[in-house]
Amino acid sequence: MHDSLYWKGGTKQERIHADSLLYNCINLTGYHKKARLMHRFVRFWGSPYLPFPWRWGYGWKYGHGYLKQ
Repeated sequence: MHDSLYWKGGTKQERIHADSLLYNCINLTGYHKKARLMHRFVRFWGSPYLPFPWRWGYGWKYGHGYLKQ
């Protein structure tokens, strides 16, 4: 789910929600430290303003950014 949401992109609030879903999914498996680490990673490195293939909205051309509310 998280990856498909990242591909699609959207608003800043939708990204926060997607990252929370990832955190909750990992945390429910009992890997609490990994959940926190992954959440920090995606919050920082998943920005749509960084030219990485895993950025928020990677289904769009780089520079698309967040959608407006």
